[in-house]
Amino acid sequence: MRHLAQCLALICTLAQTPPPADEFTKAVTDLASRDRKAQDAAIETLGRLRDPRALVPLTALRQGNLYRMGERLVLVPIEKEKKVFLKDGTELVPLTDALTGKPAPGPDGKPLVDLSTLKRVVATNALKQKIAPILSSLSLASPDPDARKSAAGRMGEDRAPESIPFLEAAMAGEKDRWVRLAMDEAIQMIQLTNADAGIREKAATHLGDIKGSNAVPQLRAMVTAGPDGKTPETSKAVVDAVRAAVKDIESHEALTQTVSTTFEVLSLSSVLMMIALGLAITFGVMGVINMAHGEILMIGAYAAYTVQGLFQSLFPNHYDWYFVVAIPVSFLASAAMGMLIERTLLQRLYGRPLESMLATWGISLMLQQLVRSFYGAANVDIKSPSYLTGGLQIMSGLTLSYNRIFIFAFSFLCLLGLYLLLYRSPVGLRIRAVVQNRSMSACLGVATGRVDALTFALGAGVAGMAGCALSQLGTVGPGLGQTYIVDAFMVVVLGGVGKLMGTVVAAFGIGGVNKVLESMIGSALPKWGPILSKVAVLALLILFLQKKPSGLFAIKGRHADA
Repeated sequence: MRHLAQCLALICTLAQTPPPADEFTKAVTDLASRDRKAQDAAIETLGRLRDPRALVPLTALRQGNLYRMGERLVLVPIEKEKKVFLKDGTELVPLTDALTGKPAPGPDGKPLVDLSTLKRVVATNALKQKIAPILSSLSLASPDPDARKSAAGRMGEDRAPESIPFLEAAMAGEKDRWVRLAMDEAIQMIQLTNADAGIREKAATHLGDIKGSNAVPQLRAMVTAGPDGKTPETSKAVVDAVRAAVKDIESHEALTQTVSTTFEVLSLSSVLMMIALGLAITFGVMGVINMAHGEILMIGAYAAYTVQGLFQSLFPNHYDWYFVVAIPVSFLASAAMGMLIERTLLQRLYGRPLESMLATWGISLMLQQLVRSFYGAANVDIKSPSYLTGGLQIMSGLTLSYNRIFIFAFSFLCLLGLYLLLYRSPVGLRIRAVVQNRSMSACLGVATGRVDALTFALGAGVAGMAGCALSQLGTVGPGLGQTYIVDAFMVVVLGGVGKLMGTVVAAFGIGGVNKVLESMIGSALPKWGPILSKVAVLALLILFLQKKPSGLFAIKGRHADA
């Protein structure tokens, strides 16, 4: 019953011509027969017909929630919250027709029926075992590749020889490379239990060739417990093939783990780079220690959450477009907040770093409380659009998620945009002129106050886009900015204040070192790994700055003259 919704969706979307209705109806009706042979024949018929509608009654029979209401077969929900319990002990339940999958009213036309008036259809353990591969085989016809892949994996884990014909038939018509590989792996996992040693040896060798990582526990167990799970494998050829297969698979897993970790480091570092890019402008270029930078990041994330809510209520049919709209909205919301902070407060505190730091810290607390007042203290979840869900499988056992690929590419687009703005545009020329010599720029007619406001708004807007991108990796809460603000400051200081290239190098350096140290420390101290790794990174940064106070790139402009 838990999978009833999925089963109904599969029935609606599956492009198959159903078998004759009378044969299917008779087979479903016979599931409720008191004759065990008739039940067995009905299950075989439904498996042979391969009608996806059989998923509903077969799943209900296996889970024990298939009932008879007169001559009609109905399903009763398992979830208690869907039932009504009266004071006299009567249990009222909604019913679903086993043939059509639609709601089935009771004899009196009411939506709820007294459960005691129904007769439960009982299936023996033997029948339940027979149903399992048929359910998986029906799922092999799903239009969703992930569902087909998952069904093949379940059949391989069940190791039922009856599943092999279903897998071979589905594999012959399968076009997806990775689903076909999963089906092949499932077949070989089942063949490992074959009584013929030659077939077991061939299956083990083939699993090593296709790098069947799901079969590793079974292969290891064969050496110690054997194919029957009781006695060790007696054939030396099979043992050698199993050990060679495990070695090949483990080598492949080490490679995929390395690539996966590298990709994770790159994606996390790109997020850190985006956050630090905005800080590199406000702190690096303007010399303002903005302790509210993390909260501006948070505003960008909540702006994306707000846009998502608007699309859910106003444009539900165009929900996937919300993220396209959320990116500029996050930029504008954060930029507006940044300009408001600069115009009302920070323009009076230039050249006073301690006062500006304390003032922005107070603003950060105010912004956190403001968000709690509007959105609540609990974290909120932002659902990724369909084009950012799932992942790109590049090899067996290695899938790169689309949202991380997007964030990695988006961060470099932001970097390119900032570079073109600062070094290839009249606005960027004015910004750099004010940074290098404010008084001379003012003498030449540059509105330094306006440039300061624009620069601060730009840095805040970039932080807002980083928050929007970050919302695709997890939940969003009022304390989101505090998680990244220290790392962002470390990136800017290490890279060299005011240097974009230094920000890029430092972000990927700190991100990579932090991930490596977290893995090393986490293996020995799992609970303290993330904390101790950050402490170690900070200690290394302090030691580095003792040797090179200017960071990786030399400081120029206003800071150099200070």
